[in-house]
Amino acid sequence: MKWRIQRTGRPGKGRAGFTLIELLVVVAVIGLLVALLLPALSSVVSAARRTRCMANLKQIGLALRAYHTTHGMFPIHMSAGRLESARSNAPCTTAYFSWHARLLPYLEQQAVYDLINFDRSMADTCDRASVAQAYISADHPNATAANARIDTFLCPEDGAENNASMGSSLPAPTSYAGNMGWPMFSTGIDGRRSVPAPPNGFFVSATLDAGTTQMFRDKSVTLPGFVREQDCSRGLSHVVAVSERLISPVWDGRAHRAPLRSEDFRTAEVAYSSFSGDFRFRSFCSFSWQLPQSQPDYVRNATSSHGHVDPFYVMNQGRAWISGWAYTAPLYMHVFRVNSASGYLADGQWNGENIVTPSSGHAGGVHALMGDGSVHFIDQKMDMAIWWAIGSRNETDAPLPNRLPNG
Repeated sequence: MKWRIQRTGRPGKGRAGFTLIELLVVVAVIGLLVALLLPALSSVVSAARRTRCMANLKQIGLALRAYHTTHGMFPIHMSAGRLESARSNAPCTTAYFSWHARLLPYLEQQAVYDLINFDRSMADTCDRASVAQAYISADHPNATAANARIDTFLCPEDGAENNASMGSSLPAPTSYAGNMGWPMFSTGIDGRRSVPAPPNGFFVSATLDAGTTQMFRDKSVTLPGFVREQDCSRGLSHVVAVSERLISPVWDGRAHRAPLRSEDFRTAEVAYSSFSGDFRFRSFCSFSWQLPQSQPDYVRNATSSHGHVDPFYVMNQGRAWISGWAYTAPLYMHVFRVNSASGYLADGQWNGENIVTPSSGHAGGVHALMGDGSVHFIDQKMDMAIWWAIGSRNETDAPLPNRLPNG
C-alpha cells in the first residue's frame, strides 16, 4: 500500500504568518530579555564612569606631584585678593584663581594656561563687594580660558554643561574640590584644639599675597599661602588631597549681575525649590565663622531646627574651574558626612571658608585622592572620627586612622 501525504492550504503557498498567540510569546520573551539585560548594562555603564572618575583623580594626583617637584610646594589657591584697601575703580590685582588653574601645565593643558593672566582678578569687580559677586563676564581678559572645558576636571556622573550662572563668559565647570581641612575656629573632634588655627587640609586659601603669607581677618594668625609635603605630619597617604563635589544644577536661568541686587536672591529661592529635597544641594548656616565649635558641634548646630538654609551658597558650586571664589566651592571641608548637606559660615567667604561637603553621583559615596596619589572610595557611612581625621594634615589634630577604605 502506498501512503500519500495530505497537503493543506493552497498549492505553492507557504505557511501563513505568526498567530497572535505566537507574536505575544515572542514579545514577552524579548521583554524578559530586556528586563534581564538592562540592569547589567546599567551596571557596566556605572562601572565605566566610576573608572573614568578614578582615572581623572589619579591624573590630578600625578599633576600635583609634578607641580610639587617643580615648585617645592603644592599649588596656590586664591579665595580673595587685596580687598582691604581696594576701591571699585582700583586696578584688578591677582585674586580668585583656583588651584585647578595653576595645575593646567601638568595636565597637558599648557595652551589654556597661556591664555590666563594671573595678574588680573578672576572676577569683574575688584572692590570689597567682590566676595559676594565674583562673576566672569564675556569681556573679562580671562573669559576665553574660563570657558575652556577641561575633561580631566569632569566626572562622567556629573553635569558638565557650561551655563551663565557664573557670568556671561559661560565658565566651564569642575567636579573636583581640594581639601581645606577644618574651619579655623574648629576646636577639633574633642574640643581641645586651640583656636583660631590655620586651615589644616591639603590646600590653604590665600587671601592677600599668594606668594608670601595669608593674614586672617582678625590679624592674629599668619601662615604660608601654600602647603608643602613636609607640612603634612600625618603623612601624605593619610590625608585627602582632592575629592568629588557635585556641580550645582541650581540656576535661575540667566547671568548674574554686578552689583548684586536683591531680586537675585529671590530668583535663587525660586530656582532652588526644585532641588531643596536633595541634601547634597542644601547649605545650612553654621553661624559666625568666629564662633568656636567642635567638629560634632558644627554638624549639630547647622542641621538643627534653628539652621537657616541659603540657596545662594550652592548656586555657583562647581560652576567655574578657573575661579577660587568661595561660592564656587573649589575647596571643601571635612565637617559633614559625605553626600549630605553643607554648612556655610556667616562672613567665612572673606577667608575662603565655605563648609562644602564632598558629593557625587556614584551610589554610596565619593572617590577621594590621597596626598600620595592613591584613590579610595569613601563610603558615605564612614565613621565620622576617621573622616575628620583624614581631613587634617596635622597628626596632632586627631588620632591617625587604623585603616582606610579599599580603592
